[in-house]
Amino acid sequence: MAPNDNFSLARKSAVVPGAGNGIGRAISLAFAEAGAAVACVDLDVKSADATATVITKKGGRALPLQCDVAVEADVERTAKTIVAELTGIRILVNGAAGYDPNGTVLDLTLSEWNRYLRSMLAVRF
Repeated sequence: MAPNDNFSLARKSAVVPGAGNGIGRAISLAFAEAGAAVACVDLDVKSADATATVITKKGGRALPLQCDVAVEADVERTAKTIVAELTGIRILVNGAAGYDPNGTVLDLTLSEWNRYLRSMLAVRF
């Protein structure tokens, strides 16, 4: 086994919510570089697609998907698609950015607070 084999993700798949930008995008690109197929999941499908395009242009495999992790039906639909399309799923990054209501708990409406909680608790593939 070559030393770099310890870091190989060949024949494995990763699911990265928040893959469209920032840390999620960087993680997606790093996993792809290590050989993983990557489900690039993001609320903004254009951002997910942009990350997936970079991966595929470098010869990797990526699956761009739109998902609002605060909506259970979105998470279920996305999980089913990922399981149907990718094999060897071994990695899940809980990288979706939390909903930032831009205020303290005392400033939030009940609706804003509930959306924040849903976005923190809904990621489960």
